[in-house]
Amino acid sequence: MSKTENGFNWWSLIVGIIYIILGILAFNNPLGSASFVIYLFAFAVAFKGITQIIIRNRLKEYTGMMNNWLIVIGIIDIIIGVFLFFNVTAGVIALPIVFAIWFIIDSVIALVSARAIRNYSKRNFWLIVILSIISIIIGIMLIFNPIASILTIAYLVGIYFTLNGLSYVIEAF
Repeated sequence: MSKTENGFNWWSLIVGIIYIILGILAFNNPLGSASFVIYLFAFAVAFKGITQIIIRNRLKEYTGMMNNWLIVIGIIDIIIGVFLFFNVTAGVIALPIVFAIWFIIDSVIALVSARAIRNYSKRNFWLIVILSIISIIIGIMLIFNPIASILTIAYLVGIYFTLNGLSYVIEAF
């Protein structure tokens, strides 16, 4: 991520704000159509995939760490986003399981990537670790109860985007 001279990262702040807005929209419209949630999710997943690839390149540039998992997860996110955008019905059926697996994989990647932050900010490192562990627990809960996740998908999407948005905003500072 590119930081200005004072250490502020505008890109992380912008991505964080977008994710928080997406989370708020999901919370405000839980009874909305399933297709809206699928389109919202498809857009956000594809956007997140692009940002993961950018983050990987910036991480390599500034820390020298080559985290190839960020490229893998970025490409997977883009593919899932495009698939869901063009297959809304399949998305409604598959979303609970896909979302749970994506939740877990993305959170594990965040845990692995957090070690690069550890040397620069212990506070941010521990916050990212805690948020990632919470996300892994939620992902596991979703896998074991897909019917409940279908009924509460808007809230789950809202929680996910809000947590990730907070992580990005924290990373900006």
